[in-house]
Amino acid sequence: AAPLCALAHRAVDDELRHTELSRLVASHFAGRALAPAPRLVLEPPRHKGASPALRDTLYVVGQCVLNETTAGVFLESCLEVAEGELARAALRELLSDEIEHGRLGWAYLASLPVDERRAVSPWLLPMAFLNLRQWRYETPVDERHTDGLARHGAPPAELLHGALVDALRTLIVPGLKELEIETAPVEEWLDSGADTTKSP
Repeated sequence: AAPLCALAHRAVDDELRHTELSRLVASHFAGRALAPAPRLVLEPPRHKGASPALRDTLYVVGQCVLNETTAGVFLESCLEVAEGELARAALRELLSDEIEHGRLGWAYLASLPVDERRAVSPWLLPMAFLNLRQWRYETPVDERHTDGLARHGAPPAELLHGALVDALRTLIVPGLKELEIETAPVEEWLDSGADTTKSP
């Protein structure tokens, strides 16, 4: 749908703005202007065995429904502990955009015929596992974490990891169930502790 395409185009611009916003905040804390971070190389998942149409849907589910929804919860955790005016302003701007990016995925998924939505079901557990593992291990919490860092928006590990699992349990799973997508394997994995050290 045209409104979703417009939102997707805007999301690309949002991400570029996020890069610059993050650089400006980091420069403030560093006390000097920092160079832009190198651009990351995008390596989209292959989803071997999926049809081209399903692969497109899985891209959107992975990036928006899973990742952007989780990003919103991550930023809420940051805001929960942040006290600094600059950090809170930056986090609010990022959070506002990430909510919209998550909505893009949910709206796209809801627009599909029910049989196309249900085709996502067998892929959900490995995608949820990989998404949570990435958030846990590629968003590391420094072992030297202090209250001072928290005041600038860096949540302690126990708060962050609890929020990440809670995002799956209370936001993502209920949303998928509402769209008639089977979530029992994901729920069983969550109930067993959401272990991300070994594949479920």
